[in-house]
Amino acid sequence: MKFHIPFLESGSKRTVFDYTLKLKLEILKKSFQKSAKAILMMLMVLLFVSINSCNTEQEDDFSVDDQRPPIQWTKRATFDALPVLGEWLDEHNGVFLAEKQNSEKMLIITADGGQSIETIDLNINDEVFDMDFISSSTGWLTLRYSGELWKTTDGGKSFTSIYEPDTILYNVHFLDTNTGFATDFHINRRNENAIYKTTDGGNSWYKVFYKPQWKYNEFSFVDNNIGYAVGTNASSFGEDGAIIKTTNGGETWEELDIDEKKYNDFKNIVMLNENEGFLLSGGVNWTTDGFQTIESYPSELILINGETNVPKNYTYADILPLSMNEVVIYNDENNQALNWSNDGLKTIYIYPGGEKIHPEWNTSGGKQYVTTAYELYLKDINNGTILGKDLNDLNGWSGAFYAFKINN
Repeated sequence: MKFHIPFLESGSKRTVFDYTLKLKLEILKKSFQKSAKAILMMLMVLLFVSINSCNTEQEDDFSVDDQRPPIQWTKRATFDALPVLGEWLDEHNGVFLAEKQNSEKMLIITADGGQSIETIDLNINDEVFDMDFISSSTGWLTLRYSGELWKTTDGGKSFTSIYEPDTILYNVHFLDTNTGFATDFHINRRNENAIYKTTDGGNSWYKVFYKPQWKYNEFSFVDNNIGYAVGTNASSFGEDGAIIKTTNGGETWEELDIDEKKYNDFKNIVMLNENEGFLLSGGVNWTTDGFQTIESYPSELILINGETNVPKNYTYADILPLSMNEVVIYNDENNQALNWSNDGLKTIYIYPGGEKIHPEWNTSGGKQYVTTAYELYLKDINNGTILGKDLNDLNGWSGAFYAFKINN
């Protein structure tokens, strides 16, 4: 580039001064360019480090917003076993199955929300597939290898084998002491099952629905007549979701017309009434019109405060809606997160692994963990009780109850 100095170039003669000045200006220009490039590079490095630092912090903290309502945890009863199955009957009463380190099974029974417990050792040399209690006294267990159905009427103090089917009953759901439903598990047809019904408390069963290559995982009844079951088309390797419905107490079932290719294997369903309810597959799904339409969040997307997208492959364990607006979702032991919303999932606040919920609880990898949630009960949207691992013994075989309160 040529430098023009008007008051020097007005004549035809050039002096040593002219060239000296020009040389100095060129040197000054190159020095400035080098300095500018160095400053620019430094700014770019600082910006890169800052962005990556923010991203790293978001990944570590799951992009948790500081505006989350604070959560308080209170530890209750503990026991020397890991919870496996079970259910809360109400705010105070619950019956749960746990396994000791030597593989022995026992029942954990509470009548005061987990503040105190009763334990009953079970003489079962088998794997328990499922359990369902309709009261603190009456419940059923399905056994995986023998295919037996066990029943208790004295709160688990004793069980009686009441049914040995040709196939193995998998998931059971009873409406009362007499009427119940089950899916079967075929040893030779592992990827499909039928739906059975009993009207005598499980002593005998008859088939009410079957479709080749389809299997069903969960039931949800809104009354004695209207109910749903969800599962998958097994021929698609669990990639296609399926929903069926009954309006006559489970005597007949109809397939609902949904875009099955859009949904993964439905793992759970909770209906609030005939039209409104939630489904879990790879993500969270819900309907307000009896599944004429289904809305959903993808499994890799979690919303915090309605604006921050956090990619994470969550596996949802269960969903507990009190209404279409007040919903709590919790994750499996790999993610250990409590997801809470009071505005119809427009905003989901995440209380994940990494949340400091009690100062003396053990840490793993520098983070403190929300307990692994096996069974959750909600008194209301702000108060509940979780059954999970004892956080003072994360790597051991101890379980515990924790009450939580969200100060919303």
